[in-house]
Amino acid sequence: MQLAEFLQNNYPSSIGDISGDNYPPPEYATFLMNIFSVVQMMTLAGTFIGEGIFKMIPFVSQTPQWYFSARENPAFVLMAVFLFIPSILNSFVVTGAFEILLDGVVIYSKLETGKMPTGPMIMEAFAKAGIKQG
Repeated sequence: MQLAEFLQNNYPSSIGDISGDNYPPPEYATFLMNIFSVVQMMTLAGTFIGEGIFKMIPFVSQTPQWYFSARENPAFVLMAVFLFIPSILNSFVVTGAFEILLDGVVIYSKLETGKMPTGPMIMEAFAKAGIKQG
């Protein structure tokens, strides 16, 4: 919102409607987040139902060995499933992208420059695009 105010103050006659939106994360990251949500739900179910949950899964004849190992270290498993792994997956979803488009053309991109723009950088991008300060 500060950027919108900055642009409206420095380019009142040149700028129309200003809006922003989240940059879409890669499809694989969204897919992994969805899959991991299922893993989290299964972890909760395994915590409350116990090894009986494996009897509910078709084609599983016995409780897997990894389940017993996980039961021996419940704090580690729960921290991994609900803290560590989601943090790692979230880093793929949050792109940190910031782009300024003018008539559908990118005039500034944080993805390309690696920097969040300052006021002078935005003014320079607008000047290159032919918009005069007014």
